[in-house]
Amino acid sequence: VKAVSRTMSGVALRVAALRARAHERLGDGFDALGRRVSRNPYSTSMASLVVLLAFCSGLNFLDEETRSAYLWAPTRAKAYRDWNTVKDLFGEQQNSLILYARPADGGNVFDYAPLRELMKVHTFTTEGLTTKTTATGERVGFNDVCDKHPRETKCSATNFLALWDYKEKKLKANKDTILNSISALHNVVTVNTFAANAVVKGEGADERVKSASAVVLVYRLNSTSGPSYDFEYAWNSAVDSAVDPEVLEIGHLSERSFDDEVDRLVSGDIPLFGAGMVIIVVYLS
Repeated sequence: VKAVSRTMSGVALRVAALRARAHERLGDGFDALGRRVSRNPYSTSMASLVVLLAFCSGLNFLDEETRSAYLWAPTRAKAYRDWNTVKDLFGEQQNSLILYARPADGGNVFDYAPLRELMKVHTFTTEGLTTKTTATGERVGFNDVCDKHPRETKCSATNFLALWDYKEKKLKANKDTILNSISALHNVVTVNTFAANAVVKGEGADERVKSASAVVLVYRLNSTSGPSYDFEYAWNSAVDSAVDPEVLEIGHLSERSFDDEVDRLVSGDIPLFGAGMVIIVVYLS
């Protein structure tokens, strides 16, 4: 036991001696470095900035990824594995442009004026908007990116504006006529699938839609990437200009809406991060 104790004591003394020697040499090295920097402050600062810029040159090749499925979801999670399996077998699942609208005065969304504004939104979305794709630069419109049935040339998604064939001139400024058309549709597809807080009177086949506080329009896209992804950005950026805000209030979103919010946060932090690195380099030098 005494022999083991003496051996352990000897090892501890050697380790302590090595640690002291290492501290001394590190101290001498940093002292020499500090003296050299103090003698050449400008050249040291310039050298540090050159090194920083050399490392930052890689930002030119940075390809940002902000889509949550690729960025935040743990790859071992069941949800991610299921999503990835479906994507591999069937492709990325369909995305949609979603527009929520309500009268600015809080009245009935089935009145003529709000419906006329909705017609303008629909026309803008399906016919009036085109954008350049980031990959090829070609211009695409809704008909190029919408979801279509196999061997069909028309977009598959429809909404209740089909009652008037999506044409403003077919929409009559008569409340009873409008409500009769919507009531007829309600007997086939309940009005609650596209309207909020709908008031329905009567029972069975005699049910009649009286009013609703808001409606939703959904435009299905054929992908969550490529031209569809570019069209989402253009639509979200411009659709507000398609309506009169004194008549109709709208809210809109798509899958890219969340990606763009994250992208704005990340992009906004990059200059702050870069400035912080410069300050650190200048301070240390």
